[in-house]
Amino acid sequence: MADTESWSCSCGYSGNKKNFCVFCGKPRPQVSDNQTQENELTKDNSISRQNSIIDEPSKVVRRRAKPQDVVTDPVILPKITTPKEVKENNNIQAFGVALIVGLLLMVVFFAVKDNDKAKNSSEPTVVSSDSATKVKEDAKPKREMQTDLSLGGLDLGNTLDEMHQLLGQEEKSKDMDTPGYKRYYFNDIWVVIHDNKVSALESNSGAVKTKRGFAQGAKISAVIDSYGKDYMLSNFGGKKLYEYNFQSMDGRPGILRFAVNEGADVVDYITVRYAPVEQSKKSTSNPDGAVLAMREYHKAITNHQYDKAYSMMTYDMQNAMGTFENYRKGYSTTLSSNVTDIKVLSTEGNKVRIAFNLRARDRASGGRVLVQNFSGTALMLNVNGNWHIDEMRASKQGEHYE
Repeated sequence: MADTESWSCSCGYSGNKKNFCVFCGKPRPQVSDNQTQENELTKDNSISRQNSIIDEPSKVVRRRAKPQDVVTDPVILPKITTPKEVKENNNIQAFGVALIVGLLLMVVFFAVKDNDKAKNSSEPTVVSSDSATKVKEDAKPKREMQTDLSLGGLDLGNTLDEMHQLLGQEEKSKDMDTPGYKRYYFNDIWVVIHDNKVSALESNSGAVKTKRGFAQGAKISAVIDSYGKDYMLSNFGGKKLYEYNFQSMDGRPGILRFAVNEGADVVDYITVRYAPVEQSKKSTSNPDGAVLAMREYHKAITNHQYDKAYSMMTYDMQNAMGTFENYRKGYSTTLSSNVTDIKVLSTEGNKVRIAFNLRARDRASGGRVLVQNFSGTALMLNVNGNWHIDEMRASKQGEHYE
């Protein structure tokens, strides 16, 4: 048989041309002439089997490295992937990548957020200048002012320690020309201290207010509407000085002043101070001041200036009348309160007892006016030049409707 004639090997591979099988390495078998025809038939069968092997790659037998070894282990060839399967695999891979990227972004986001939160908790909050001013003002201790002789939260008679508790440390202080008096300078207010107590106050900006809420820049007409027309007006240094007399919380007379520039209608500055000692001594020896004070008291009630009337009573009398709010409510229906026939009954030092008649008019139901007549007595007490009602009694003499 010629070398070029193809032959089939016992391993199943056909199409060999040489003396050894190219697949398993076995030698070419020796055949007789009578087998030539059989080999020709086997050739056709070998071609069919070879095609079958190509169609079914999973049945292909792996070739051994040595020709003498018989191959028995099957070889699994890679699966041929169709274009549709490739596309589906790519989509799955893209989805997986997108999912992983999304998870990474979420991790980074929360990490940055936690870092910013920790940073913000350690850094001071930045606020606007207006908010900072408000916070600063709210942080200041607040004190309710007791009388109309007060300014910026301080009353005449407060101690030096109380001043520091409210205002903090002064910018500077200076002894005044009058021995025993010292002035303390703050941003918005100046305070005069005498005998370790506040004896005078002066505004230095619109940040400080009186007990009734007035500050520098307020219209003087609004001040008069609140405090009344019972003021003393004088001119000094190109300013008009509107001064009101009140009693301090320690019972001494004092003066509340609103200074207005000539030709202007707004308050330039405000001062509070004790009345001069000479004025106090002069009024103490005059019992007529007690009579005048009684008239002014009832005039204030008629004008609905209840705070002024309340301040014209001593502390003992105020305690007997109750709180200011209850006192004011007691006159909620009063139209007028007029005293007549005032007489001095006795004088003793700084005390004067007087008698009086009172005619009170009140609103009644149905739009009518109730008129009541009283007769009574009052004990007037002079405290550092100002007369105050220390005791008052009255009995009803009759009533009628107008």
